Amino acid sequence: MRLRLTPGVKELPWWRNHKEGIILAIVLTLWLRLVLLVVGYNLAIRFNKLPLTTREMDFSENIPQDRKDPWFYIVQPLHRFDALWYEEIAKNNYKNQPLTTAFFPLYPWTVNFFAQILHLSYPVSAFFLNTIFTFLVFYLLYYWVQMEHGRKIALRTILIYAFSPVSFFLLVPYAEPLLFLFILFSFIFAKYNRVMLSIISGCFAALVKPYGAVVVVPLSLILLSKNMSLKKRIGIFLLLVLIPMTFFVVNKYQEYMTSSISSTLNAQFLWGAKIPLPWEPFLSEIQIFLRNPFDLPNSLNLIMVVLSVIFLINTWKKISWRYWLYTLFLFSVSYLLVMRHGVLFSFSRHALAFFPMFAFLGNFKVGKTAEVIYLATSVFITIMLFVWYTFGFFVA
Repeated sequence: MRLRLTPGVKELPWWRNHKEGIILAIVLTLWLRLVLLVVGYNLAIRFNKLPLTTREMDFSENIPQDRKDPWFYIVQPLHRFDALWYEEIAKNNYKNQPLTTAFFPLYPWTVNFFAQILHLSYPVSAFFLNTIFTFLVFYLLYYWVQMEHGRKIALRTILIYAFSPVSFFLLVPYAEPLLFLFILFSFIFAKYNRVMLSIISGCFAALVKPYGAVVVVPLSLILLSKNMSLKKRIGIFLLLVLIPMTFFVVNKYQEYMTSSISSTLNAQFLWGAKIPLPWEPFLSEIQIFLRNPFDLPNSLNLIMVVLSVIFLINTWKKISWRYWLYTLFLFSVSYLLVMRHGVLFSFSRHALAFFPMFAFLGNFKVGKTAEVIYLATSVFITIMLFVWYTFGFFVA
């Protein structure tokens, strides 16, 4: 199987040049899944009752509670926070909870669809689908970075990405891996000049999460930068408009289902989000760090903010504008719209979508000792964060 590239891009055999990426994606996915299984199982057998819900999240009856259920030890530790909201959307479709409009529908619909046709419970369906999605994200990230930067950088990038302390969110029942899958597909199809497939992937990304529509930025720069007639350029522009239109259609659908004006942005404000001045989130994270220097979730947020700013400054005019602007837009949305009660909620998790930044990190050459320290530290922090997550502490 071969894919036809745009002029000037070398045609690559599918299997021969990407066997390494496929094998690596399988190994990393299974490794990460094994870590969560071992940690979650040990927590489940050692504590009589793991916290599952809060007062605002009492809709979890499909999650196994009986220890005789073989799936109890496998999926019960995974379902917390956003996972429960997605299950609520799958069951009631925005009818009972206006706050659910902060979440877009494609992920819960997909999980519920496979649960129905395969006669599985929602949590078990999510377990299998997120495993598949995570493998595809790892493989497509390797594939995309190899196209842009070569094999060695692709190898380092996927290792840095998979060992990121918050990468375990790819395997809990969250929408992140499905979103990242469509973003990477849209990049790759655009690179191969597959206009319709690229834009369709972008529309699906906008159906998964509100900020998925940001993918229209790099796609516009990729698809409209080619030599073409004015008629074709207008046609592509009109097709690109479908991506932000998807965002607005979902908002209108949510308003219809909730019988109220409860758009995504309004729901964020109901959750306690605020739009701060540009320097406020950073100063707030600095203050939290000085008060509690070993508070890992907030420290990770601060580290990811600093890395993102360093990336944006250092790559100004050095990398493709399409990917630089994509990262800038995503950074701005995550940085300015997730601040709640003086904390950058979920920033480190949202930063998993900064694919150009991870490729930038993959360019750094460090010694083997530094690599081992990074990997070991990341595994340790991942386990700590997952333990806290399982016990109901919000970590990302």
